[in-house]
Amino acid sequence: MARKIQTIPRGTYYLHNRQDSHDRRQIYIRYYCRGKQIRRRTGIYVLEKDWDGDRQQVKPSDRNARHANRFLKENLNRIETQLLSCEKEITPTVIENILDGISGKKTEDKTLVQYCHEYNDMRYRAGYCTYRTYENKASCINVFAKYLRSKGRENLGIDGIDIALIDDYISYRFETLGNKSPEGVNKTLVPIYKALEYASDNGLVERAKILPLTRRFVPVKKKRYADRDADEIKYLKTNDINRLIDCYSHCGRSRTKDFLEIWLFSYYACGLRISDILTLEWRHIDFNDKILSKSQYKTGENITIPLNDNALDILAKWQKNPMSRHNRYVFRLMEDDFDIHDERKLLMRKNSITKTINTSLITVGTRLSIPFHLTMHVARHSFAVAAINNGMDIKILSKLMGHTTVMTTEKVYAKVLSKTISREYMKKTSFYSKTKKMKME
Repeated sequence: MARKIQTIPRGTYYLHNRQDSHDRRQIYIRYYCRGKQIRRRTGIYVLEKDWDGDRQQVKPSDRNARHANRFLKENLNRIETQLLSCEKEITPTVIENILDGISGKKTEDKTLVQYCHEYNDMRYRAGYCTYRTYENKASCINVFAKYLRSKGRENLGIDGIDIALIDDYISYRFETLGNKSPEGVNKTLVPIYKALEYASDNGLVERAKILPLTRRFVPVKKKRYADRDADEIKYLKTNDINRLIDCYSHCGRSRTKDFLEIWLFSYYACGLRISDILTLEWRHIDFNDKILSKSQYKTGENITIPLNDNALDILAKWQKNPMSRHNRYVFRLMEDDFDIHDERKLLMRKNSITKTINTSLITVGTRLSIPFHLTMHVARHSFAVAAINNGMDIKILSKLMGHTTVMTTEKVYAKVLSKTISREYMKKTSFYSKTKKMKME
């Protein structure tokens, strides 16, 4: 008997009406079958102006467009492949089962660990986390998988988890693995909880069951006496930087001088991160307009930084060196043929270079009696504090430093800002002294 030919439903993407706190809308995928609409979330959020509904893709104006469109295309192809190979009659239930499986594998055959990994993979492919974040979450999931194996529950499904298991896993982290920080243990729970929330959003498990689980965190005790130095940012004042420059002038070790120049360039270039100095290419520098323009390693955001004479002098020195002038990267911290698209290798190189530079800087800092470790990140803080103390608008500072929001800048430099506000208040309210003094009766 000939197989009955059936019409394969076509999936479409669309923006949900609800906006998040950043005015973004989530992209949904939708199918129609037998008069019923089946839709699921993709986990990708975009601004309405960045969505091309006709082409079913994110516009290049969105910084994550390449990653998001790759995920959307792969997701749609995966679903349609399963629909085309489906031997039984396609019904709304069949489509729901396919949409509910991130990799196409039936949900009931999928373990919780597999689902957590696939959700983490999906978030990374969509461009919503860096490789470092993705790798950290994958490591947390692997530890959870090891715990389940030790309990003989490696085949635990999504709907098999309960509060007792979570509590026992928390005890395992403290007692077996020797974790001491409640905050650290709580962070290891997040990848599992996020995957469970996503499963709940897609109807794979009852929300009423998941909600109590995803709120199960280790209580964090508040310190009776706050450590005043714990949240203090480390930075150099102008006289300290001048001492550092004097040290540079008398330094006989060429490699140490290179590292000091890189530190000073970061300070002069608006606190440029070591990761962006590592990946800084000559094509990112416009000597005519005196600006540096590149995509940030950490966030993917494009930044444009004005270059002052001090920063330009450092670049000019490196440009005169034949090895640098004909090199792709400004500070020769990577080979020309280094594959920066291999995020794992790039992360390893960044960590290695940062450790090498900081080791040398700490030695210099000790020689200058600096009361804390001199690192590359101190250059970033030193610029920010100097800018705030000299009255730079916080919005401009946030933009120059490449922070995603002004709130980030305000949070990091809250104490410095409060002191500046008090100082400015005293300057701007001198008119109070011109009023008559009240006689208190």
